[in-house]
Amino acid sequence: MKPVLLLYYSHDGQTEKIMQFIAQQISCQLSVSTVELTNGDESINLAGYSAVLIAGGVRYGGHPKALTKWINKHSHLLTTKPTGLISVNLTARKPNRNQIDSNPYIKKWLLELNWRPDSVAVFAGALQYSKYSFFDKLLVKLIMKMTEGPTDTHKDYEFTNWQQIEDFSKNFSDLILSQV
Repeated sequence: MKPVLLLYYSHDGQTEKIMQFIAQQISCQLSVSTVELTNGDESINLAGYSAVLIAGGVRYGGHPKALTKWINKHSHLLTTKPTGLISVNLTARKPNRNQIDSNPYIKKWLLELNWRPDSVAVFAGALQYSKYSFFDKLLVKLIMKMTEGPTDTHKDYEFTNWQQIEDFSKNFSDLILSQV
């Protein structure tokens, strides 16, 4: 069987960390290739993969434009194999905003895409004040204040629910194995 492509775009590293965790989880049953998308990356040949899982984190109110563009450009090939899509965002830290039907970012992203994945997930990311520029730190702190999140800029916060990701990984592996 051809490997599973885990394709992601990560700003501050949490989406990458999540995809590396998923790679560890599914590599027990499947061969995996983890690739970070760079702007305009055309070197990825989807024909060489049996399935594709794509992840992107929200920044400044949206998912990465380069990732959205790449997905739409390759949507016809994505429909030919088992696929999944993951949104990583801080809104998902709230229990009433961590599902596909309750998370505004995944809803908006799915409307922007010319593709419907077989599996969709929303995971809470991390608030990494230590990695932000002065301007970003102020902006994020303001957003956190408005949304009742942590505002101490001397600390980093991880909201990712690793058990939720482990469960998703098992379900995604099962989906692939049932379709190939």
